[in-house]
Formats: sequence, structure tokens, C-alpha cells
Amino acid sequence: MLNTIKGWAKSGCAFVKRKAGTILTVTVVAGVTVISLVKNALAALDLSLLTIDTDQVLVLAGIIVAAIAGIWAVKKVIKLANRS
Repeated sequence: MLNTIKGWAKSGCAFVKRKAGTILTVTVVAGVTVISLVKNALAALDLSLLTIDTDQVLVLAGIIVAAIAGIWAVKKVIKLANRS
């Protein structure tokens, strides 16, 4: 039974080695096709009327930075308190 499994594994590896170039070619062609389709779909979009409100993004970024600074300050105070 073990020899049969080893034989299957060897034949499977040999098959993959023989077909590796074909598999790679198919993968590359499929990838290029998908990329070209996505590019064409995005090129058809009209984004000239799209407006983005950056005020909310900047406020959220400020809150996140302040929270990180606060966490850092609390950790620093705890470290200093533990030293003394």
C-alpha cells in the first residue's frame, strides 16, 4: 500500500514537472486577460462628477493619531512608574 502511494506521488510530481510550463502559461494569460478587462471597465467609468468630502477623513485621521499618542503616553507613564 505504501509503495502504491509513493508511486502515485512520484507520478504526480512528474506530471506537474512536465506540465509546469503549460500551467504557468495559462495562469499568465488568464491574469493578463483579467487585468485588461478590469482596465477597460474602469476606463468606461465617468468620474468627473464625483466629489469626495475630505473633512471627515481628516477628522477621523486626527482622532486615530490622538488615540495612538494617548496610548503611547499611558504606556510611558506606566513604565516610568514601575521603575521607581
